[in-house]
Amino acid sequence: MSEIRGLAENSEEKEFQADSFTIDLLGVETKAELHQLLASVLKFPEYYGNNLDALFDILCDEHPLWDITFTSCQQAADHLGSEYFESFKQTFTDAAEENSLVKVQFL
Repeated sequence: MSEIRGLAENSEEKEFQADSFTIDLLGVETKAELHQLLASVLKFPEYYGNNLDALFDILCDEHPLWDITFTSCQQAADHLGSEYFESFKQTFTDAAEENSLVKVQFL
């Protein structure tokens, strides 16, 4: 885990730990499997809606710094369809722009 230093609201220095995740998408063949995997690995709350809108909302909520790397992306895109997979990637990109606590890369 990498360490990041930042300033808390009360201006005292505070250390933050990044939660790093590598999520292998090999074997993900359906949207339901994709969202189930995300919910499991990232420990989403039970009310998670299992869709891209709900994903964006969860990513923009307060949580520790998440440094997420997805692997086997081409295989997942082949199964899910390139259009859906591009929307999935865009959801993470948009959330990372909205919330500096989200870092993501797709391999």
